[in-house]
Amino acid sequence: MKAKSAWLLLIVLSGCGQTPRVAKPLSPVEPFRIAIIPDTQWASLKWPGVVATTTRWIAANKESMDIKYVLHVGDMVQNGHSDTEWKNFDAAMSVLDGKVPYILAVGNHDLDKIEGARSTLKFNQYFPRRRFERLAGFGGTYPKRKNDNSYHTFDAGGIVWLVISLNYCPTDDELEWANEVVALHPGHQVIVLTHSYLEHRGRDISGENIWNKFARSHANILMVVCGHLSKVHYESVGDNGNRVYEMLFDWQHDNLPGPNSYFALAEIDPVGKRISIRTYSPMLDKYKTDRRARFEFRDVKFVSNRK
Repeated sequence: MKAKSAWLLLIVLSGCGQTPRVAKPLSPVEPFRIAIIPDTQWASLKWPGVVATTTRWIAANKESMDIKYVLHVGDMVQNGHSDTEWKNFDAAMSVLDGKVPYILAVGNHDLDKIEGARSTLKFNQYFPRRRFERLAGFGGTYPKRKNDNSYHTFDAGGIVWLVISLNYCPTDDELEWANEVVALHPGHQVIVLTHSYLEHRGRDISGENIWNKFARSHANILMVVCGHLSKVHYESVGDNGNRVYEMLFDWQHDNLPGPNSYFALAEIDPVGKRISIRTYSPMLDKYKTDRRARFEFRDVKFVSNRK
């Protein structure tokens, strides 16, 4: 539903008379969308064209669907040490460069183990910090010279947003950095992006760690988006009474290309107080309609930082 435009009537006094002048209308606060790409590990390994079909569709529909950002939940590749897979994924994501800003979460399959169990050497080779520094909303990374954890900001729906991406099973140091970033942006509405957070019975071990040491403490955190295991969504209440909408997206399949072609579109409507999720495959030109792929959160309380 579109918000009505508001008009301002300015009365300018001129000498002894009055000259009415109608100013330009204030921009209506419209719903906008965020594209969420789930685990692409099998597509990067076997069917790289699947991911490229998705990114081409997002780039082509950016304006008509008002897609502000693209989030990838991690497990970008199946084998973190494979240059071939990283090149496949890089080629697909490059479609968005200069067109739609995106932020990536490092998954367990993205770890290459070249420099230890948690090595991200290959990820940083193909998606280094400097690749994102040119973005208007780029905020920073941790560690400073690496892109393992990062945050970006943007304006949409009359609200200033912050997306913070956390490494797979983030360490205490990484979570402390996240706490500092969000604390320094109390007026931003926050989306947390990470790979492993939910399972079908609630939060997994990594999710509990993220929740208890970070997410539950901040009143401005609204959403947590993750991948790793199938699909499910929950609502939790933070320490400040704010509802946090937790969503897991993952349709990967190791033998069929079709399931790997689905991604989620989150329509965010601050005026209507809704977050609506739809799941679509550009390759199949088909929407999923089950309750885990098509759902809506209502009466969402957004932060009051309308511009």
